[in-house]
Amino acid sequence: MKYKSILYLKKVVYSGDNIGRNFSLSFRLDDKTKDINVALSNGQTRFFNKNLFETFLSRPHKATLSVHIIEKDKYPDEGESSTIITLASYKRQNTQLTVNVAEVDENGETTSEGAITLFCNEEVYSLDEKKLCVVGDDGWIKGKFYDPTTDRILEEEGYW
Repeated sequence: MKYKSILYLKKVVYSGDNIGRNFSLSFRLDDKTKDINVALSNGQTRFFNKNLFETFLSRPHKATLSVHIIEKDKYPDEGESSTIITLASYKRQNTQLTVNVAEVDENGETTSEGAITLFCNEEVYSLDEKKLCVVGDDGWIKGKFYDPTTDRILEEEGYW
């Protein structure tokens, strides 16, 4: 079977010490990368539906999801974390990843530490199945079967 896996960033939560508010999030999934800038105040939660990665697979695949966060100011504060996820698994994939971002002064000493928690989820689509596109309804189901990988019609309109 062929699968299309889409990994979304759904929510970002900022807790711990106040280390700033302008963050650069660099995501990595195997050999793919995605950068996102986020303005976030301490104690704030932001909701997203940001497509991070689309992957086409022929079977479930274990991948490393990592994120590197930089708080952008005169002395950039940084943190990093990673986890192993299974793409295109048979159950819904929800991933929570917490990154501790340390604020470091000009002497290299850690003065405070904030925590950025990221919530991601995966949607998986089977690409080998025929899909029924309903184009009318008069008591009968009227539609066409098409291949979602090519958007090619497999069977012309019919009634069922």
